[in-house]
Amino acid sequence: MPKKIVDVKEIERLAFNQCTKIEICTSVGITTTTLDRKYKKYYEKGKLLGKAHIKQLQMEKAEKGDVKMMIHLGKNYCGQKDQHQESQDKQPLPFQFTIKTEKDK
Repeated sequence: MPKKIVDVKEIERLAFNQCTKIEICTSVGITTTTLDRKYKKYYEKGKLLGKAHIKQLQMEKAEKGDVKMMIHLGKNYCGQKDQHQESQDKQPLPFQFTIKTEKDK
């Protein structure tokens, strides 16, 4: 049986697009065992470059003033979080209501 030719650039491209191992293997016609054994470096390179590209796009959006992206990056990469202020006064807020009768209408 002739040796199967595997397109390593396709493995990298699919991994770059964050495809799963099963999706990549199905596309290029190999098993996950073969991917892990023979093509792991191409898979890992594609995954890492894809993640770096996503982060680059996120940074570009933040640099253009996208406030939601700035908040996302701040929380996920800078450890920032929303601050909830608690009142020192533990008394319940005053509650007022008026009952209207038929005469009041």
